[in-house]
Amino acid sequence: EFTSEALGITLFEEDLSRLEELGNPLAPLLAEAAGLHRFSGKKEQAFSLPLPSSLGVSTVRRVYVAGMGPSAKATCDSWRFAAAGIAKSAVRDKVTELLLWSPGALEPPCGIPKGTATKALVEGALLGNDRGTSFRTKREDDDNGEASLARLSVAGGTEEDLTAGRLFAE
Repeated sequence: EFTSEALGITLFEEDLSRLEELGNPLAPLLAEAAGLHRFSGKKEQAFSLPLPSSLGVSTVRRVYVAGMGPSAKATCDSWRFAAAGIAKSAVRDKVTELLLWSPGALEPPCGIPKGTATKALVEGALLGNDRGTSFRTKREDDDNGEASLARLSVAGGTEEDLTAGRLFAE
């Protein structure tokens, strides 16, 4: 059960079968979309999929999927880069709530400490959400009604890791 407007998924090349963990009706739908988009989990590969409310997947209205390449070459930047791309796409689609799910973050490869990947996901998403206005002087006419992520969460992430990722991104 997901309680977010959108779901962002990051996958290593060898993690495509993990989509099955999302269950019906989401898993078969994403597997079909991955095939149509020739998505194989390679770095810089991505696609998004709108979900009709009739599908019954809680509040999720759109799913974003980003590849991170082979897990053997994973670094924190793998998660940052994928999360930033997802966040940019979500903001462009005017999404304000995003839940990130990354099976590789829950069991990081290559000796990366658990929690470090969660921090990197948060850092990447927040940096991808940045509209480049952080250092501008605020003027009333600066706000063009651009969307921004108001709520970001990571499935399986601890509050400590989420906070650390936010602090680092700021």
